[in-house]
Amino acid sequence: MASSSTVKSLSRQKFEATFVVPFQRENVFDELVSYFRPLGVPTDGPGAVRFGVPDGAPYTPAEDSKFEMGWRRVALFEDGYVVNECVELVPGWMVKWRQVDSQKSGMQLVGEPEICMKLADTSEGATWCWIRMDSWGIFGEGGEKLRRTFKEMRQKAWTEDMTRRGYLPLEIQNYAYEPVFPPLTGVCYCGEVQVVALGEPQILAICHCHACRSWMGGIGQAVVLYPTDFVMITGELVTTTGLYRGGYQVKPAPGDFAKGYSNRKSCAQCYACVVNDHTDAADSVDLCGGLLDFGPGGFQPTIHLNYGSRIYNMVDGLPKFKDIPSSFGGSGEVIPEV
Repeated sequence: MASSSTVKSLSRQKFEATFVVPFQRENVFDELVSYFRPLGVPTDGPGAVRFGVPDGAPYTPAEDSKFEMGWRRVALFEDGYVVNECVELVPGWMVKWRQVDSQKSGMQLVGEPEICMKLADTSEGATWCWIRMDSWGIFGEGGEKLRRTFKEMRQKAWTEDMTRRGYLPLEIQNYAYEPVFPPLTGVCYCGEVQVVALGEPQILAICHCHACRSWMGGIGQAVVLYPTDFVMITGELVTTTGLYRGGYQVKPAPGDFAKGYSNRKSCAQCYACVVNDHTDAADSVDLCGGLLDFGPGGFQPTIHLNYGSRIYNMVDGLPKFKDIPSSFGGSGEVIPEV
């Protein structure tokens, strides 16, 4: 009788964890990006991970150095090592690193897997954490179990590490609470582009301008406006840049939306509309609300923008701005629904 063996397969794995740790957030990000003692990783005791500098690195981090863009770091585990490179960093909020080399047994990761971590505040003042590991992996029978337990593993590691570091727990009886505004996530039509936005949107609106209508191919666009640093978009995008109102040929001054400068970005694979990028003008981005998951309550706009350019009347009792609010560079004029 032939002996059976476990067949390992190569497949794309996305491990995502969203959780809250009941500790005050002061200095959390500084410790998250610590070069030698990153938060959430045991650096002493059983299962400790030691961090070092790759051979030939053009930098010599001091003991209190922070992980910086382009820097690499060696993580030494009990069963081998991996080398990571910092590929994206938003001070105070987000860090992303990519594995560039691995000599580690156990779960095998191949290619260049990425780990992204973001922090936000909760209404109780605790730390909200979002972690995603996106990788190609070779898994045996333990793959499914790892996916099921990833969130619990990360929350436990963070809580234990913050306790070791002397962070004071908050006096909260129930830790199963949500951030001030739950994160919004979404994917494009083909799934290649993924969006995560943290915090409360600056605007939830329906825009009726000609540019939005022609880009979306509809009677308007569901606008979800966020500060640029509170949004992460992964996947390849293609950009159409235009000054679409009045034939302007120059960039507007910072904060000047009225001239209509836009960088409209779509998925490079399915061409689904993803974001209108106002970062250069106002450090904000308009996410296309149709690709976001708003949960049971759905998309709930509070205003209409550029209603003077509409092709269809929407009688819903919401304020209808002829162009856009004055706080965003418009006239602020409100007009009748019909």
